[in-house]
Amino acid sequence: MSLAAQVKDTGMAAVPQAVVAALWLLGLTAYQAASVASQPPPDLATGATAPISEDANSAETELLPSIVKGPYLLWPASDSMTIAWETDLPADSRLDCGLTTPYEFCMEDPNLVTLHSMTLMGLRPRTTYFFRAGSGGTLGCKSSFVTAPTRDCSFRFAVYGDTHSDANEHAAVVQSMMGSHPAVVFHCGDLVGTGRDYEAWRPGFFDPARPMMLTTPLVPVPGNHEYLGRGPLWFFHFFVPPSEGGWWALTYGDVRFIGLNTQLDYAPGSEQYQWFLAELESSEFSQALWHVVVFHNPPYTCTDVHQDDPAVRACLVPLFDQYGVQLVFSGHSHAYERYSRRGITYIVTGGGGGPLYRLVEDTVPPIRQFGATLHHHCIVDVNAPDQVLRLKAVDPNGQVFDSIEVGSAPVTYPKPE
Repeated sequence: MSLAAQVKDTGMAAVPQAVVAALWLLGLTAYQAASVASQPPPDLATGATAPISEDANSAETELLPSIVKGPYLLWPASDSMTIAWETDLPADSRLDCGLTTPYEFCMEDPNLVTLHSMTLMGLRPRTTYFFRAGSGGTLGCKSSFVTAPTRDCSFRFAVYGDTHSDANEHAAVVQSMMGSHPAVVFHCGDLVGTGRDYEAWRPGFFDPARPMMLTTPLVPVPGNHEYLGRGPLWFFHFFVPPSEGGWWALTYGDVRFIGLNTQLDYAPGSEQYQWFLAELESSEFSQALWHVVVFHNPPYTCTDVHQDDPAVRACLVPLFDQYGVQLVFSGHSHAYERYSRRGITYIVTGGGGGPLYRLVEDTVPPIRQFGATLHHHCIVDVNAPDQVLRLKAVDPNGQVFDSIEVGSAPVTYPKPE
């Protein structure tokens, strides 16, 4: 479909071909609706996708849908952003957007679905865009986002994890986090307690995280709780990661972020391991100043519930050493822990809302440098001029209880024989 057929002005008239070239100057050269927007959600019991019958469509024409999740921002880049939302009834998708309000352009998809996902493309780096999503005559609240910067730009990101089980604690962490105004937020997994239970997602995650996700893109990895229960893997439905396995890589400013799924096979020879190896050898990785990896199961931890993950230590840590990763985030243990090994800083940030774990004496090297049992999040300032990352661990009251600096010069070790 041509751009003129996809993009319409707010008066709903088609944009003439002569105007299409002008859209490039505004940084809105193209739009792309994600494939999930043309499919209804999987059946709760089987995960199968079923077409919507004409009878169902006609019966629901008198009802206005409600937006029950979102809108929320996903998969940020310097030239694109994905906006998703869910309605309680199948409906079309509409996204008003522009560099100003009133909005200059409208993107539409007539397919009747409940999960709506649209990706704006051709955007300007580090630019504010205004938007409002809607379906079936129901419009969501007005909001805005900022695209990712190019290289040599400073920015702030946040990391947290294990938000399941207590929506109030999760909401308190989110409120504290948003006081720091991060540009992007990464989640280390275990978003909800029972990931295959559809009913767990709205009260357990989307409601408490809504203030954050409306203005700040979230980039998550799955944890073990995303696989608990019966039914579909709703994590992959709501977040539609770039790979079917849930692993991803993206560049934000001078940082190359990599997300891994430690719930699936990552041993040498596996699909995920080979993908990770190719990413470590990529030009995107080598050109980045910092390299940050995010996943769920920690290689190093010492609590009354979880200890070091031997598989992560055996399969992934040697690659971190070999390719000069500087910072690794994980969750799973519901506490805050900081380790250092061979120049790499390892952070366990599992205090997003779940029941807390007690720290126990660490006797297996590397020995924990600092730890605390409390709900929290991590804030990291990327200081491009100084070429340093400044990390702070922050409690729900906004108090900083740990801080470190990470330099940009990676330390690499040869591949073990």
